[in-house]
This record gives sequence, structure tokens and C-alpha cells, in this order.
Amino acid sequence: MDYEQLLAEFNVRVARQICFNDEIRMRLEHELRGRQRFEERYALQVNRLKERDAEIASLKTQLSLKEAEAAEEIHLRCQIANIEDVEAARVDELKVLKENNVALKRRVAALESAAASKDVELASSNSQVSELETTCFGLQDEVMGYKLFKERVEEMHDEQVKVLSDRVAGRRWILSRGLKLAIMKCLQSPEYMAALGGALGRAIDKGMQEGLKAGVDHGRVERGLNVIAAYDLSAKSNFVFAVDTLCPATKISKASQLQPFFEQLMVPIHRLKDQVIIGESSLSFALDVAQSRVQRIKGDVAACRLSLTDAMVMLFESLSVRSLTGEASTSKVPFVAVTTALLTTFIQTSTIPSLPSAKVPPSPKIVFEEEELNTTPKHTSAPYTYGFCCCFIFIPRSYVTFFAAVYLY
Repeated sequence: MDYEQLLAEFNVRVARQICFNDEIRMRLEHELRGRQRFEERYALQVNRLKERDAEIASLKTQLSLKEAEAAEEIHLRCQIANIEDVEAARVDELKVLKENNVALKRRVAALESAAASKDVELASSNSQVSELETTCFGLQDEVMGYKLFKERVEEMHDEQVKVLSDRVAGRRWILSRGLKLAIMKCLQSPEYMAALGGALGRAIDKGMQEGLKAGVDHGRVERGLNVIAAYDLSAKSNFVFAVDTLCPATKISKASQLQPFFEQLMVPIHRLKDQVIIGESSLSFALDVAQSRVQRIKGDVAACRLSLTDAMVMLFESLSVRSLTGEASTSKVPFVAVTTALLTTFIQTSTIPSLPSAKVPPSPKIVFEEEELNTTPKHTSAPYTYGFCCCFIFIPRSYVTFFAAVYLY
């Protein structure tokens, strides 16, 4: 039961009690006034009776004095008898009034006892009201404590969510860095470098053989390819074999565990509240960072480009007209040196340090510029023009592809 309802009921009861007390008081006053009027009437009747007694006495004296008035005296005695009867009736009426007065006194006592009981009930109601007020204050204190506890729980929940988000961010950065380091280790593995060096060497050999074939076919028709000692009939098959061996070189044990496919490298990042995907895989983020890093090291790329140009100069010096005609030495030591220089340049360019930075603009690829070298042979009868196209290194979002080709035209 609410406090306001108890207060309203208490007010109603108090009003009823006040009305009941006023009614009792009014009844008592009414009875007292009736009693006072009855006593006044009784006194008046008594006075009248006294006067009549005096008259009777005077009449008796007159009867004694006047015998003639005997009949009148008898008549007066009859009147006196009647008056006595009336007095007896009045006495009976007075007794009845006294009995009524006693009953009224008893009723007044009962009403007083009822008023006392009502006072006791009022006191108990007041005590109940005080107890309810105390209980209400206690409940208010409990509600305030619950509110403080709820605020503290919310603060702890916010702190836990913040710590969890920091942990997720740290683990995401560690995962991206680990994947990137694994890919870099795969690219720097001896097997991959050996396969890449073999492919580049075979490509150079193939270009040399095609150049020799073109020179012999166009410059010296009377001579065949079998006459030239530098011409290798198995250069093309060796190039195909080197390219075939380059592809499985990337599938070593560590690289195969990474599953380097575009669909398989996508690692969705879910939000803790509703499990909604809010980001891409950590590998794509690492590749974006690597691409931004590539843009920032354009000076290093220029230096690598200069070193590549030096290697190309060494290559063209070895690809002189004397070597094409078979008059130079058939040793492959210069080609191995050039291949090693090219391979070192490619590996230095593809090695990109880690950079745990934020979002950066993408860089789709690194392209080494094409350079042409025109050489004039000593023999004017064989005016050849040789061109050399260098290697391209593409870095897409999900995988790294190395493609090397040497064209001689």
C-alpha cells in the first residue's frame, strides 16, 4: 500500500472520528438541555403544588370555619385526590426519566470507551505510518546503492571493452606482421632465389640463342647455326624447364601453409557486438603498407635502377659481336656474374621492411624502365641493333609474382 493511500485513509478516519465526537457532544448537550428543561418544569410544578397545598390549607381552614362550604370541601378533596393521582403519575414519570438518564449515562460511557479505542487505533495507525516511512527511507537508500552499483558495473564494462579492443588491435598487428615476415622469408629463401636465378639465366641464354640465330640467318646466310660454338640447341628447352621449376619453388613448406590464394587469404574481422564484418584480412593490410613503403623508397628504387643499368652494361659488353660470331670465348662466367647481379638487384628491390602504420594510398606495381642499347659492330657487314627489356616486379594485394624476360630484337 502506498504512502499517499495510507495518508488519505488516515485523514478519512480522523475526519470520521471528529464527526463522531461532535455528534456525541451535540447529543450530550441536547440531553442536558432537555434535563434542564425537565428540572425547571419539575420545579415549576413543585411550586404550583406548594401553592395548591397552601390553597388547600386555606380551604380547610375555610371549611372549618364555614360548614356551609362542606360540599365544596368534598369537591376540593376530590380535586386533591385527582391532584394526588397526577402527582403519582408525575412521580412515575420522574422515575422513568431517571431510568432514561441512567441509560444515557451508560451510552455516554460506551461512547467514551469507543472514542478511547479509536484513539488507540489512531495511535497504532500513526506507528504504522512511521514504520512505513522508515521502510520507505530504507528502500530509497537501497535504490541509491543499486544505482551506484549499476554505474560502477557500467564503468567496469567500459574498461573491459577498451582493454579487449586494445588486445584485438595488438593481435591484429602481430598477425599482419607475422604473415608479412613469413612471405618475406619465403621470397628470400635459397630455393626461390636459386630458381629465380636459374630462370633469369635461362632467359638470357635463350635471348642470346635467338640473337645468334637471327644474326646468322640475316647476316651470314652461307653459315649455319651448328658452326657457331656459342649456340646451344637446348637453350629453349632449358628456359622452359627453368620457368617450370620457378613456379613450384614458391610452394615450399612455409609458403604452402600460408595458402597464397586471393580467396583463401581474406581473413574477415568481426565486431564483438553484432558479429558484423568491419574489415579485410590482415594480409591485405600488410600489403597496402608494403605498397606505401615502396612509394616512400623511390630513392632506393632509383639506386637499384642504376645498379641494374650497370649490370645491363656488363651484359651488353658480354653480348658483343665477337661472342655472337663465335670468335670470342665461349665461357659463361660473365653471364653467371650478370645473372647474379640481376638477381641481387631484384631481391633487394622486393625486400620491403615492415611498417605498422595506418591506411596509406596503394601502389599497384614497381616497374623498372625499359632501356635500349644500340651497339655498332666492328664489322660493317653485320649492322645489328640489340634491345634489352628488363624485369617487371608486380605486387598485387594478395600475392607476389615475379616475371622476368629478356628480349633481343
